[in-house]
Amino acid sequence: MILRRESAALLALLLASCDTPKTALEVSRDHLQHGNVPLAFHALKAARDDQLLRKGSVDPELEAEYQALRFRNDLEEARQLIFEDHELRALLLLAEVKERVPHESEVDDLMDRAHHKLALRAAQSGFTHLAKGELDKALLDFDESHRHEPDNKKANEGIAAVHAAVQRLHGEAQDQFLQAIRKLPELRFGEADWHATVSVIRDPTRNDAEEVRLRALRALALTERERAERSQKKGIYGGALLGYREAQHLWPEMPGIDDCVTTMEREVQAQWKVERAAFLIHSDKLDEASQLLKEAFELSTLERGDINVKQYEVRQRLATHAYEHARDLELQGKKEDALAEYERIAADWPNGLKDVKTRVSALRSDIQAAEKAYAEGEAAEQKNDLDAALEHYRAAQTYYAGYKDVAARVVRVQAAISARSGK
Repeated sequence: MILRRESAALLALLLASCDTPKTALEVSRDHLQHGNVPLAFHALKAARDDQLLRKGSVDPELEAEYQALRFRNDLEEARQLIFEDHELRALLLLAEVKERVPHESEVDDLMDRAHHKLALRAAQSGFTHLAKGELDKALLDFDESHRHEPDNKKANEGIAAVHAAVQRLHGEAQDQFLQAIRKLPELRFGEADWHATVSVIRDPTRNDAEEVRLRALRALALTERERAERSQKKGIYGGALLGYREAQHLWPEMPGIDDCVTTMEREVQAQWKVERAAFLIHSDKLDEASQLLKEAFELSTLERGDINVKQYEVRQRLATHAYEHARDLELQGKKEDALAEYERIAADWPNGLKDVKTRVSALRSDIQAAEKAYAEGEAAEQKNDLDAALEHYRAAQTYYAGYKDVAARVVRVQAAISARSGK
């Protein structure tokens, strides 16, 4: 059990009467023989504080043993904090320890254990929300789990379950979910505030306490930045943004951190726009999807390749719709309108789309042939050669039934020929 501050103060009073550091050393070693590291440490600490107050310096033997035992005591306290589910306090303490002893694997192991517990707890909360159908809150928790442990298996399973649940949503329900997800980063920034009020001063008598506190906060900030960078590499931009914001809060002057936060804010916005665009594409709302993808491309610097793929998909779908419209016009006999549509498609897709080039060529040929036959029919009609005119008009009608007024001319010339024969 951790020796609380009240107990430590009482012990300091009891040991204040010790005349020599040897007495404190003997008391400390006696506690160590019984396996009680906290009591052993605080016996030395009380004697050390007393020497600092009386002489302004510490006996070298006492200082050496104090520093060695301080490391063991901090690890014991961190273990106890983790055991008692106070992982965030443990991480802050371990960050301070790592600042003093940077290459101790045991410190890293304890930090990993704390993050693992936090990741599991967040994942469990996510599954609870998932069971209630609160998909946005579930995704928030799974993202939090990833922030502590990017490869957490439970979080991966939870995110897959959320995605599956989203796929089962339809229409307005899915749209509401996407709107909620857009706001997720803002919902969690407050969760990092714990570190602002937790003390990292383990030794209030030290003159450099503030410097130690700042170094510890910076060490924790660097850890958060490293975790954010790992999330960023995996495309988990929401988690990366939270990590960078925490690092920024811990160490506002950290070189480059403002740019990291700004970049991730843009990537989170872009990611939401891409996800929303994907939904609109499946809903066949292509113009809206195209606008969102354009905005996402301008925001993002890391996902432009994927955004280009989506933009190409939208262009292809729009072209397919245009092709179907042109085909409808062609089937309705509106060959000039159909040709104009096909030509627009051909201009946008110079390498070809379906059989557009073939249809353009065939329509041009039919329209040109109709124009020629129509003109020949007009010339024959002006010469009062009604039989030739009728033949040419019928030829024009064969090539393009809807060309100008060719149908009316055929009827008129036929009537004139019939009237002439009747006479």
